Amino acid sequence: MAQYPNDDGRHRLILEHYTPGYARFLELQASGRLNIRVQTVPTIEERIQNLVQELQDMILDYTLLIEPTTVEITDRYQPPWQLSVNRRTRPIVAEHYYSTSTFSDMTRLHDLQQWLDRIPAEYVQMIENVEFGVRNMHDAKKWLKIYTRSLEQHWGIVLAPGVLRAWFQKRRQSGSPREWVYVSWKDAAALDDREMRAESFYAHSRPWEGREVTL
Repeated sequence: MAQYPNDDGRHRLILEHYTPGYARFLELQASGRLNIRVQTVPTIEERIQNLVQELQDMILDYTLLIEPTTVEITDRYQPPWQLSVNRRTRPIVAEHYYSTSTFSDMTRLHDLQQWLDRIPAEYVQMIENVEFGVRNMHDAKKWLKIYTRSLEQHWGIVLAPGVLRAWFQKRRQSGSPREWVYVSWKDAAALDDREMRAESFYAHSRPWEGREVTL
């Protein structure tokens, strides 16, 4: 064994079979003259910042893109946080968000109209899919015409052929369960009194891929 004096006069025993380097380490530790620097693991943000700018941009764009979904437009609507990260990413995120999402107002078209007025005009041009509904059957045909005309005149949103449809409650024989089915028309003018028995109307800017039922 080897003995190394401490600052307080005491001796520290070190086994002789330790390597000279490790013995010296213990000696410095005992004398209080050893400074140890702990290297922390870099965070994800720090690692990204150490990359070249092109790779930083690719990672940022990939993580900020919003999955296509149906966005409900109400008076409580808030835009996604990804649109407010920075100026560079905003146009990229906005183009993807507004062109792939479906914006829905199934209560009253008033919310959708106000929302379209609030967002920048260049964002309105990116929108490809909207949907709206009329759940009150009183004068439903008239309101459908007003809604579609308003969307077309003010925001250039045109209801494509074959996308207007309604929920009908199809009645079966006594004791059988009721079935909800779709009935679709080319436009609002095609509705007649017989078809006004629908429970609610539903319009979408994309052609409906589904089963059309003839009553």
